[in-house]
Amino acid sequence: MMNKKTLILGATPDPGRYAYLAANKLVRHGHTIVNVGIKKGEVAGVEIEKPETIHHDIDTITLYVGSQNLSSLYDYILETHPQRIIFNPGTEN
Repeated sequence: MMNKKTLILGATPDPGRYAYLAANKLVRHGHTIVNVGIKKGEVAGVEIEKPETIHHDIDTITLYVGSQNLSSLYDYILETHPQRIIFNPGTEN
């Protein structure tokens, strides 16, 4: 199986958040992740980046960003050219 990279948009070091749980589960199952968010820290051994660097090798973006903050990230998401985007509850626009 080819390892498809997942970008977690809305990554947070808060263990009570779904983004944190998802990152750890993906890594435990052998997936490569990129954590992107506004909080500093790391999750599952991967540093959280600001949404500035465009990654062109992303298969999936999974969104953990409230709908009120999502519109400011549209360009970032589209410039990444993911194969798919997962809209988790609360991110629908």
